[in-house]
Amino acid sequence: MNGFTLLHPPPVYIEFGDDFVRLLDTRAGREFPVERQPGGRLAPASRQRVGSEISAFLNRSLWQPRVRAFCAIGARGVSLRRLAVPNSGSANLQQVLRLQIEAEFPLSPDELAWGCQQVGDAPRQAGGRQEVLVAAVKKETIEEYLEILAGCAVNPVFTLAPLARTHICPPSPSGCVLLNVERSYSELTVLDYAGPVAVRNLQWGEGQIVRALRSEPGLERAGRVDGWGGANPSESPRTDTAIAIALDHLASGLKPYAEGRKIYVTGAGARSIAPELATRLGPGCEPIEIAPGEGHSVATVGLRQACERNGTMPLLMLHAGSANGGAATPRPAPLKWGALAAALGLALLLLPQVEALVLKPGLSGKLAAIKADRARLPVIDRELDFLRYLKQNQPDYLDALYIFAKTASPGTRFESLSMNRRGDVSLRATLRTPDQAVDFRSKLVESGFFSNVAVEEQVPAPNHQGLSLRMSAQIKPASERVSLAILKDTQGTSKKAATHPAPTNAALSKATAKPPPSHHKPPTHTASPKGKPEPPSH
Repeated sequence: MNGFTLLHPPPVYIEFGDDFVRLLDTRAGREFPVERQPGGRLAPASRQRVGSEISAFLNRSLWQPRVRAFCAIGARGVSLRRLAVPNSGSANLQQVLRLQIEAEFPLSPDELAWGCQQVGDAPRQAGGRQEVLVAAVKKETIEEYLEILAGCAVNPVFTLAPLARTHICPPSPSGCVLLNVERSYSELTVLDYAGPVAVRNLQWGEGQIVRALRSEPGLERAGRVDGWGGANPSESPRTDTAIAIALDHLASGLKPYAEGRKIYVTGAGARSIAPELATRLGPGCEPIEIAPGEGHSVATVGLRQACERNGTMPLLMLHAGSANGGAATPRPAPLKWGALAAALGLALLLLPQVEALVLKPGLSGKLAAIKADRARLPVIDRELDFLRYLKQNQPDYLDALYIFAKTASPGTRFESLSMNRRGDVSLRATLRTPDQAVDFRSKLVESGFFSNVAVEEQVPAPNHQGLSLRMSAQIKPASERVSLAILKDTQGTSKKAATHPAPTNAALSKATAKPPPSHHKPPTHTASPKGKPEPPSH
């Protein structure tokens, strides 16, 4: 037994006869007798035995899914008719058939288990009508079997055993008669070119011959199936007489249906009965034999062949308990849903472990990468400390030059400028007037960036066109500097000094203040510290 068989069990085929029940699946078969009450219902002991035998035959665990069961019932109490109804869709066909059943059958559709099947391969349209085969039986018959099968873990569907046997019967263009002989009764199915026409239950069986033989004095034959056909007339001339009387009774019942039709005999004693009927009804009488085995009958084998050939139930199905002819809903399977819930719970419990196994390779790679990066952390820390040291100890040369450029008066020319890491500043510049020298020193002091701003030397310029001075100053420590405003370069992009916060507005306004321009003052050229001329100032 593999996993597919556990989850999708093969179907089982069941035949409910008047005095027996046959079971057949892909593995084995089973047959056992039953007893019925005068009304046709199963005796209480037989009901219990049928349920226990079916459960034992299936041998299914509680957690396994329910088995699909194709069930065939006998012809007793069954009415089979062909009805011509207007062409309509499948949805309207059920309503139309209900009206026809109310008119044609003695019971209402709600009191019947009935089903329909299209006659032939395509609808026969004659005046906008189609022919439909309808079979009906009392609902109590199907409900009794449903109650028994509900406790056997099966989902049943029902059809007629005479219709199941037609899948074994060879096709005949002119029609045929199928006679199935059992021990105590026989079932007759009449077919034409399009399919079944009628079914009959005959009170004649293989037991009739046995009883006829036993009724003759001196005949002590046992009732073996197919055993009576080998009787030797020389032993007792009355043997043939008893058999002939029983077969004459059967032939008289078949004669109205056998005219012009071929007769196929199946069931108990078919090999011996067919030749005897041929001598009474004509040469067109043949037996149909199947492989012997317990549970093997023409009905169960026909069901299996029909389902295996078509992949579904191709026969007419009987439905009960629905106003529109819908299938009878089997009882729910709480054990199946419980097993499904348990499986889902188990899957939730196992999901973290499965997820860990699936994600383990990826996590191992990430951990290896993290460990490799952690080995580089000491090098990164040393490089970061070195960069921080450089940033904290770098001289403020650019800020000092920027303040010199902002505070110098127009026309000022710097001849030399020196600064060291200790913050000592010394410069030599040429200014146009002594007032500009005083103003330049005052702005440097007010900027808050320098301390000890002193003019060490102040003499006239060599060309007598200005004042040459030498000045010294000390850059204040970063902790003592006054905040500086955001420094803006000549392109208008803003940048901030790395170690200085923003200066106050008063300090910046004083540091960058310029004297009002003179209307009669010609433009002058100033030189950069390297001696390059600058653009004229106005």
